[in-house]
Amino acid sequence: MERQALATSSNLWLALLSLLIALLAIYSIYKWLRPPPAKYSQKVVPLPGLEAISLEKVSSLLKKHKVAKLYFLHGTFAGFDPLGAGDVPLFKDVSGNLARFIKWQIRGRGYVEKKVLDDLNACLPTQMIDWSGENHHLGRLKGAYKLLSTISPTKSGPILVIGHSHAAQVMAMVQHMRLQSETGLKLLSFAPRLGYNSDELLEKARLLMSQSFHWMTLGSTLRLDFPLPSQDFLCHFLNIRLNLNSQVSINENGILKQGRGDLVQSIATHGSDFMAALPKHVSLNRELNEVLGKGIDPKTWLRSLKDGIKIGDQGVTFVLDYGDSRTPIFGPIKSLFGHGVYFSERALYFQISEYLTYLEKNS
Repeated sequence: MERQALATSSNLWLALLSLLIALLAIYSIYKWLRPPPAKYSQKVVPLPGLEAISLEKVSSLLKKHKVAKLYFLHGTFAGFDPLGAGDVPLFKDVSGNLARFIKWQIRGRGYVEKKVLDDLNACLPTQMIDWSGENHHLGRLKGAYKLLSTISPTKSGPILVIGHSHAAQVMAMVQHMRLQSETGLKLLSFAPRLGYNSDELLEKARLLMSQSFHWMTLGSTLRLDFPLPSQDFLCHFLNIRLNLNSQVSINENGILKQGRGDLVQSIATHGSDFMAALPKHVSLNRELNEVLGKGIDPKTWLRSLKDGIKIGDQGVTFVLDYGDSRTPIFGPIKSLFGHGVYFSERALYFQISEYLTYLEKNS
């Protein structure tokens, strides 16, 4: 009986020890995977949260700062050909149907609604640029060619370009091309192989070189440097989730104490590209790796997951809680895990108002 009690006691202690080891292992994995606070780099402006801004106020600010035109760019998967079907008939139909379904589902979250476009278009010429939405270098480069071709220069004021998610890479490519940097000229050299006229694109780049641009990224991670001439302005808006009644603060080491929020922004970073669908595009993407860095790089991507929300070192970054986390579980899911909060009417008017107000105070 005594031996049986001792054996039972030993088994109990062994079970408790095993449980403790398992809990320590789980905690260690959790600590490793949990993203640390976002790193502050150049300028971070914490905002208290979304405010309701009227269209009249937005219109007044746009006119006051002489913003001449407004272009919107959606992000990855939200375009007309997210699978990169090319000219393959059956594959093209599947990709087209998928595109229509995605656009219907994410209107106001990854795609600006028609009503908002119409209202803004009454204030100044406004256009949504629809690119393929492919998740690789080549898809974004074709989007950059389309944006460069579409924009026309104006002497009446700056042009505002607002891009969601990986549209930031499209915008950075256009910036390099219009400034004819070494990277920009290399990107232009791919044009004939993609059915574009490189001479026409280069001429458009020259026409836009002295044009003033205001660039705004939404929930983006810049993977390509963004050259900024003196007449340009670059800003970023990021969703940082906070506990109720808490404030964003930056410590003495320049670290944001709250670093969670836009989950997609924190994982769509260097090395997170997909493989191109068509063999010829796979080859072209390999060549673009030499200009833009490795698009597919699992090791780099896994290391970057620990960085959490990523603050760029160029331009001004506005961080705020968009409020999607206040409804447990369904809030983040409905907002595409914090990534689909930027294109609603309320968010857009607030973001435009904040960046113009910042310009006014810091000019």
